[in-house]
Amino acid sequence: MGDKVMLIDYFERAVGTPEEAPYYELVLYQHTETELLLERYVNGGTPEETVTTFHVPAEVYEKVMQIIQGHDMASWNSRSGCFALDGKLYVCKFQDEERFIRVSSDAMPEDGLTAFHEIRSLLNGYTQEKYLVSQ
Repeated sequence: MGDKVMLIDYFERAVGTPEEAPYYELVLYQHTETELLLERYVNGGTPEETVTTFHVPAEVYEKVMQIIQGHDMASWNSRSGCFALDGKLYVCKFQDEERFIRVSSDAMPEDGLTAFHEIRSLLNGYTQEKYLVSQ
């Protein structure tokens, strides 16, 4: 397997819990010119995490970027925040030109949760057995 280059990092974590906070993360990596790797990290609030790897088609990256651009996520950091009210922190990292941008639910527009949910839903669609590499 060649070197992995991170393209998209979607992360969500429970907030306001007294114990170690559970989290869920989906990271999209460039693997070859035509194939990407999607790694899913799941932690239920324990020291252990489960990592599952999937081979996904290259067009997945373009689909995620369409969501990011459609919601103008690159500009979110220039605004005052609208906090998520569902007890979670959401974060997305993506490349914009030559730099990575990190946006979170701490500085999102009122409809920002829609963007996070669309990204998660799209990426989760590729966490099926037919794409599975390792668990």
